[in-house]
Amino acid sequence: MAATNVNTSSPEKGYDPSPSPVPSHLEDGKPKYSNNVDDDEEFSYAQQRSIVRRIDRRLLVSTGLMYCVSLIDRGNMPNAAIAGMHTELGTNLGFRYVSNGLASTRGVVMIGFGFVQHWTIVIPLRLLLGLFEAGYFPGCVYLISTYYSRFDMQKRYAFFYLIGTFCNGLSGILAFGIQQMDGVANYRGWRWIFILEGIMTIAVGIYGYIFVVNFPDQLVHKPAWGFLQPNECRFLLRRINRDRNDAEAEPFNFKKWASSGADLKVWGFALIFL
Repeated sequence: MAATNVNTSSPEKGYDPSPSPVPSHLEDGKPKYSNNVDDDEEFSYAQQRSIVRRIDRRLLVSTGLMYCVSLIDRGNMPNAAIAGMHTELGTNLGFRYVSNGLASTRGVVMIGFGFVQHWTIVIPLRLLLGLFEAGYFPGCVYLISTYYSRFDMQKRYAFFYLIGTFCNGLSGILAFGIQQMDGVANYRGWRWIFILEGIMTIAVGIYGYIFVVNFPDQLVHKPAWGFLQPNECRFLLRRINRDRNDAEAEPFNFKKWASSGADLKVWGFALIFL
């Protein structure tokens, strides 16, 4: 078998010596092998990077914006407290400890916060919002992972976090501006924080429903409008398989799923979010 010309000098081209060689394309009727994720039989390296950039614009921007409003919603309770929520509702010390342990918020229920008349109503609302929020972040991380090789993935995770963290850093300024609506329609400023940020969350949710795409193996059969063509999705699957050989979803196995609970690293990661 002829020696494969593998470029090991440029990590930007995704070279990783760990996967086992798999056929990349045919040459003179014989399979040519490569463990370079950028060695594809259909698309040149420049074309591949163009596809990846299109994924960046569509996937990272939409998921990042949704993560952004998630973080803003998560921090609006202390902003509302500063704006007078605790004084008006008579919130006691116990509620503050409960609310700090609850997850973030979603749009329609968020608006409901602006109309509560007693602090006890806030507790079930916060619990409900935590339920709606729980699966969003791990779902986004998993979706992003299905589109990128290991070398590309870390940069995209960083960008995803950056969008949310940057916007969340401005949430206090946003809440201060909304607070100036105190007295409009006879509503206090803290109520307007919940109402307007809830509306913003709904708007971003609608945007996400339109622009967030499905998994690449599903897009092969049902393409998303204005996104990748089926042959480009098949390229992604080939690329992921060359990189880590897990492009196709495995059948659900309860025993295998349950065994992950024995891994202390899983529990350690969960404790980060307490």
